[in-house]
Amino acid sequence: MKTIMYLHAGAEMYGSDKVLLQLVTGLDKKQFKPIVVLPEHGPLEKALATNNIQTEVVAYPILRRKYFNLKGIFNYASGYFKAGKVLADLAEKNHVDLVHVNTLAVLEGITLKKKNQETIDLARSRNSSQSQIYVETHCLSFGKVC
Repeated sequence: MKTIMYLHAGAEMYGSDKVLLQLVTGLDKKQFKPIVVLPEHGPLEKALATNNIQTEVVAYPILRRKYFNLKGIFNYASGYFKAGKVLADLAEKNHVDLVHVNTLAVLEGITLKKKNQETIDLARSRNSSQSQIYVETHCLSFGKVC
């Protein structure tokens, strides 16, 4: 069984949150164990728990405009390095095989990549469609990196 850690940018129930929920609940549980890591508590956390998906909340910074100034850069860097250590420990504790990051706003995936975790970095410019979810899920089920 492969353990996949999903780093997500929020915990609301908007477009990308719903896509992530569909993706992790659609995985073959005999082949994959999803672990979703959120930066805060929220409705997505509850929906994941309802579907018996392991969820962890780690306060990692999400790249936003509020960090685009001198004070913000310092705060972002400080939060990034603290969270990077927590995420690396979480990945090691759970024997994570693959890290999935679907937005460039979650740069903490870079820290895990440097620690030799295999990563899938997906940058979306539009909302994902059902067919994209299908392709993503099936690429993972066949052990391919899309």
